[in-house]
Order: sequence, then C-alpha cells, then structure tokens
Amino acid sequence: MRIDISTYQNARHLQKLKAALREAKSYYSRRDPIQTFKSIGASGSMFRVFRGITKPRVVYQKWGVETIHSKDVEREVLSLQTQDDFEKLHSRWALSLATYWAKETQQDLKLVPYGYKILDVFVKRACQLKLPHPQMNHQLLLYGHVPMDSLVFNALDDLFSGIFPLKGLTMGHLKTESAYRFYQDLIRELMAELGSPALYFEYYAWNLEKAR
Repeated sequence: MRIDISTYQNARHLQKLKAALREAKSYYSRRDPIQTFKSIGASGSMFRVFRGITKPRVVYQKWGVETIHSKDVEREVLSLQTQDDFEKLHSRWALSLATYWAKETQQDLKLVPYGYKILDVFVKRACQLKLPHPQMNHQLLLYGHVPMDSLVFNALDDLFSGIFPLKGLTMGHLKTESAYRFYQDLIRELMAELGSPALYFEYYAWNLEKAR
C-alpha cells in the first residue's frame, strides 16, 4: 500500500513556500569571491558537537578550499547529467571529507548524522561562490542536498500538517542513512513539483523562521 502524503500538505504553508521561490532564486544568484579558506563559510555553532577537536570549522574550510580548486572536481561537476550522477559524487566527497577529517583530527567523522550535514553545507555554499566554471554553480544547485537542521524540520512539519512529526528535531536525531535519504527525497520531490531546486526549500525554511 502506498500513501499519497501530498494530500496532507497545508495549503497556507504551501503558498508561503511558493511565494519564497523568487527570493530564493535571487539568493542563489550571488557569486562571492574565494579569497581565503573562510570564504567556504559555516557557522561556529554547527561544530559545537565536535568536542576535543581544535578548530573543527577550520578543518572543514581547508578541505572545502582544496576541493573547490581541484581540477578533478571541476571535471566531475561539469560532467553531471542526472541526480544519480550527483549521488555518486556526493558519496565520493563524503569519503574524501571523512578521510581528511580523520587525518587532521585523529577522530572519525560519522557521516550520519554530522558528516553529511557538513558536506551539504559545503555544496550549498559552493553554489554562491565564483567557481572555476559558471556551469558548476548551476549543476550543484540543481542536484544539491538540503543541509538538515531544526528549521528545515520545522518547515516540513508545518507543510505536512504534523504527520511525521518533526518539530524540534535536528540533524543529530537522524540515526540512519535511510532516514537521511528519505527526507532528502521528500524535499526533492516536493520542490520538483514546483519546478525548483531542493536547496530553495532551505532558504524558505530559514526565512520562515525569521518571519515568525
């Protein structure tokens, strides 16, 4: 038996999402220069869970800069043709990040829940940087995953009338790869129906919270 969860969509919140799409498009049209490793971004609060590691944000940022400037990465991103292609690249980047993290910190990075969150923040930020080739921005925005956090879960909870329920959850509550994939697929299918990239949902979620 399959359940059509679209019947649980809250019409008022769906309209809010649709109204945010134009601003989301403008937000992702930014092209910031890569001046230092700090250009890769990421708030310090995201790294508070990594106790016992000196400057974990800097470890991420240095990996991000190396990845951005890699000719192999440029070639791989430009060659993307399908979502499945991106999922394979996402897996390779996740392994690269985990390997780099272990080398620099002497600690393992669990992909679920935190490794994927860091990687998805990287892809989101890369969409707004002046990359070696402009088409790279388009490709990453088209296929990128949503960095899952409490704001995204709250927005999903509102939109789907609390059927899951998701209020108050964070990425740290996701314990399995299947759970991570489920919410990525849910958002991607929702946004595909609106003709927009999945990452636009994250923009909506963050700005929805500011408007509360």
